[in-house]
Amino acid sequence: EAVVLPRRYAVTEGTLTVELEPSLAVATLKAIEALRRVECECTEMTATRLSANVAGLRALEALGNPDDPRIEALRTEANLGIQRLLAQQKVDGGWGWYSSLRSDTMVTSWVMIALSEASEILTVDRQVFPRASTFLLENLVTRTRSDQDYLLNRSAIMVYALAKASNTGITSQISNLYDLRDRLSVYAKALLAASILELRREDPERL
Repeated sequence: EAVVLPRRYAVTEGTLTVELEPSLAVATLKAIEALRRVECECTEMTATRLSANVAGLRALEALGNPDDPRIEALRTEANLGIQRLLAQQKVDGGWGWYSSLRSDTMVTSWVMIALSEASEILTVDRQVFPRASTFLLENLVTRTRSDQDYLLNRSAIMVYALAKASNTGITSQISNLYDLRDRLSVYAKALLAASILELRREDPERL
């Protein structure tokens, strides 16, 4: 392997530290610890911590040591995150950047993704998803080539959130974005592909 530095850096200065971990679980736990130090209690950060805790739980459980005390600690943190997000859901079904702010499609999408992932290994009240889905569907519009790229990418995130929450009636929205896929960012293309996979898992005959 080669490490290439930008030409503007003087190669005679600085140090390079390479760490080798025995599994992805170690790297995941380090990322979780970093998130704990972030002094932000916004809705997006709560959802991010929840996703990280779920990933950490999966990684630790895959190691086959159910007595690892870190598993219970992560499960407790994840459940607290779930309860906080459920309590912050607004009347219209969405979430805002903070509980005092109005619902936002990006934040709602991210929360839905985090809760959907959590529901695969933890208990999440399923009633949260229909309400959130209604909010996203009401704000998901058909895109055209005259739309700015960021709007197309935003729609891809919304569609993925809906797909993760087992919404199978979004074929037209997926087709719409697929026709505009050359305008999507790499990340948005990945989300669109993942959305198609989710729908095929829920309804193999749909796509």
